[in-house]
Amino acid sequence: MVKILTIDDNEINLELIVEILKKQPNTKKVFTALSGNEGIEIAKKEMPDIILLDIRMPDLDGFEVCQLLKNNKATQYIPIVMVSALGKNTDDRIKSLNAGADAIIAKPFNPKELVSQINVMLRMKFAEDTLRRQNEIQSSMLKEQAKEFAESEGRYIEISDYALEFFWEINKDGFFTFISPVVEKILGYSIDEIVEKVNFIDFFIATKKISTRKKLSSIFLKREYFRDLELATLNKNSEIVWLKINGFPIFDVNKEFTGFRGVCHDISQRKKTEEELSKSLHKINKYQKKLRSLNSRMIRVEENERRKVAEYLHDGVGQTLSITQINLSSLLGKKLPDEIHEMISTSIELISESIHNTRMLTLDLSPPILYELGLVEAITWKLDEIEHKYNITTKFETSIKSINFDLETRAFIFRIISELLVNTIKHANANKIEVLIDKTKNFYNFTIIDNGKGFVFNKSSFLSKGSGFGLFSINERIENMNGNFVIKSKPGSGTKIIVSLPSNLS
Repeated sequence: MVKILTIDDNEINLELIVEILKKQPNTKKVFTALSGNEGIEIAKKEMPDIILLDIRMPDLDGFEVCQLLKNNKATQYIPIVMVSALGKNTDDRIKSLNAGADAIIAKPFNPKELVSQINVMLRMKFAEDTLRRQNEIQSSMLKEQAKEFAESEGRYIEISDYALEFFWEINKDGFFTFISPVVEKILGYSIDEIVEKVNFIDFFIATKKISTRKKLSSIFLKREYFRDLELATLNKNSEIVWLKINGFPIFDVNKEFTGFRGVCHDISQRKKTEEELSKSLHKINKYQKKLRSLNSRMIRVEENERRKVAEYLHDGVGQTLSITQINLSSLLGKKLPDEIHEMISTSIELISESIHNTRMLTLDLSPPILYELGLVEAITWKLDEIEHKYNITTKFETSIKSINFDLETRAFIFRIISELLVNTIKHANANKIEVLIDKTKNFYNFTIIDNGKGFVFNKSSFLSKGSGFGLFSINERIENMNGNFVIKSKPGSGTKIIVSLPSNLS
């Protein structure tokens, strides 16, 4: 993001420059200041990439502002371009440069010249920033190098003997010129078997891969620092040993490259742990897939049993009760004692209530409308039932006439929508529920919106077992169907739930 600050006591000049800069694609933010003091404060706060500065201003002139900015450690590297009617005056140009300005443009200026000068300054700033960062890194590494090698070689080796790491040095051709004795503890090779006989790049079995070899070769050619490279080598028993490698280039007093120094740390145990963890995770994932598959089968069995029970209640119990009711009703026309008539009437009322309850239970278990007419009609029926039973206003919107899933999938989806609606009735304290169905390229989206009390939604707690909302089971079913489950809610703002399921479900 390019930020530009322009300082000028003339508002018209500021507006002109802002309009020119806003047309440039790379300019993201333009700050303006009507005085030198205001400009200095903005520069310290916003740290712009370039400053356009007028010379003649009432409180502080451009020369003073420029000197103050260049003398401040925080702002000293920001390029400053003097933009002034005095820009053609040789004395003022010299004074501007002596104050620290990086360039001068005379007013009236050509907008293209201004933009070009800004782009030049930005390129220079980018290059200088990059160079400073590199110098800072080099300075830091040199300090680290001096610290690491400040002690005598004897103590250096003594310390390394107690760690699972060995220090090394290679020449500009890549051959080892020094390696600490602990290498024998880690790899089984003696110093004499490595020094002046083994090339650093060939030392690692991973360099048989062209990409790894190219990476190391590039580091050597560019004399780059390298940190936390993880490569494998073989010990004397031909067993794999993993090493984490850090190194930096070294130069002689004439700044001639002489090689690299660094350290290799044995991370074999960590790698082994990671590998075992990876295997464990693989087993866990495999087990989770089995559990999901089992859960899916259980849901299918549950739905089939629901349908069987519903059919039994409708075809068996329901018809039996209906016939019994008819038979009892026929007795009411006969001359029987009053107490018998009363008992028969009471029995008919009880049977009628049982028939109604059986019908409602049948509809709850497995509504025939779902299998006979389809999912859209079943959801419409469910909302009508909620409206009449709970006195909640419902609204259903969809442009989709039918959803062509098989019976089992339709039953799954209907069960999910029904459970979400029951959750809303139980917990939301809502008096209005909307259900929307739409279709994108690859998904059907089922949206449930209520105007209830809402809540602070935390996915990890609400979609976990024991949350009390049944959302864990719903989420599991949706995941089994390769769908998405999204809940959006805030206290006092109701709740919006979106269930997205692939359109190719079967």
